[in-house]
Amino acid sequence: MVLEANNQQISTTELQETKLYKKRWLILLLYVIVIPCDAMQWNQYVTVADVIADYYNVSYEDVDWTSLITSLCFMIFSLPCCYIVDKYGNRGSAIVSGIGTSIGAWIKVASVSADRFWLVIFSQAVMAVTHAPMLNMAPKIAANWFGPDEVSIACAIGITGMQIGLAFGFVLPPLLIRKETVKIDLFKTNIGVAVICTIAALLIFFFFTDKPPVPPSYAVINQNHKIKYIESTKKVLKNKSFLLLLLGYGLTLAIYVVFQTVLNQLILKLYPDGSEDVGLIGLLMIVMSICGTIFAAFLIDKLKTFRLLLIFFGLFVTLTLIAFTFTLDLNIIYPYILCSLFGFSTASFWSVSLQITIETVYPEPEVIIFGYLNAFGQLLGIGYTYAYSYFLYEISDFWANCFLCISSLICLLITICTKFDLNRTNINTKQ
Repeated sequence: MVLEANNQQISTTELQETKLYKKRWLILLLYVIVIPCDAMQWNQYVTVADVIADYYNVSYEDVDWTSLITSLCFMIFSLPCCYIVDKYGNRGSAIVSGIGTSIGAWIKVASVSADRFWLVIFSQAVMAVTHAPMLNMAPKIAANWFGPDEVSIACAIGITGMQIGLAFGFVLPPLLIRKETVKIDLFKTNIGVAVICTIAALLIFFFFTDKPPVPPSYAVINQNHKIKYIESTKKVLKNKSFLLLLLGYGLTLAIYVVFQTVLNQLILKLYPDGSEDVGLIGLLMIVMSICGTIFAAFLIDKLKTFRLLLIFFGLFVTLTLIAFTFTLDLNIIYPYILCSLFGFSTASFWSVSLQITIETVYPEPEVIIFGYLNAFGQLLGIGYTYAYSYFLYEISDFWANCFLCISSLICLLITICTKFDLNRTNINTKQ
């Protein structure tokens, strides 16, 4: 049997053995520990939007941009940062991200003064730009270190690091930042975050490793690791299955961005005394997202029923949004339950969709594929946030949520109609 690796014909008898290293779990653990340091700051201010808007004397739209600037920077820099990952590897890219996140966090310490809201936005932009390589790294770490039966679950665990950060961003600000003592609370919170980010950067520098000496699977051996951006872009953009999967993933991510950004405004509009409820609802949504990500990845690795899982979780998302729309104003308990189910179903859909997309365009590099998915989803997220806010304030919360339901239904139809091939799985099975 002959494999083609880096454009050379190699017999499998001459090929090095695949090997799994125990250190792979340490690398994954480091990634999960470090990535929340930035992710926890994405929604730090929108979770307490009413307090921040009053303190800095800005509009809710301005506060939304403390989160949306992250989406904008990811959209712009996600693909260029793939070059950094390709050029300098996982370790070099992680060091850049760690240093950049630390710098952004210390800049935010200086933004506590009520006349420095512009510095808040600038610090968020610095962290978003430098964090983009780290965000796109989870599939590459999973592929470089883990075997065929572990790659989905490893990727899912890596992605949960971001979700853990978002959970902290939801639950801590309402507890730590009060309207009566907002200035000193912001200063203490930002100092603590900056110290944590600095420690995380040091952990990366001393312990993070690029890839193992021996590859973990034949799919890695058979993949050209030198990224040719123009050629790869042409190939994936000509792939109809990829474009449909990209649209489905992007729509679901956009809906999630809306919830993440305007949850505070939506809940307080219907439940004026629900400031602490916003943090708890957001926390439950993220915790269930983590559960959904890992659960779906486990099912993929064990059952390999890609299409069935994708359609099931797509339907789950749609039904959850419909239930949320019709029960939101009945009692505060319904947002608790349905936001939790929304987080679980959405993250499960992402987990399955990501693996299917990587399978469909294999042997194109995982980092580019994840970059496209994130960039497109964040772009839609900005537009969807503005559209949702318009419906929320100019029409009603009911029609705002109907807008999300229709989008989810479109995503479900796209999922049902999409054809795809499991190229990466087939390579490992044949070898």
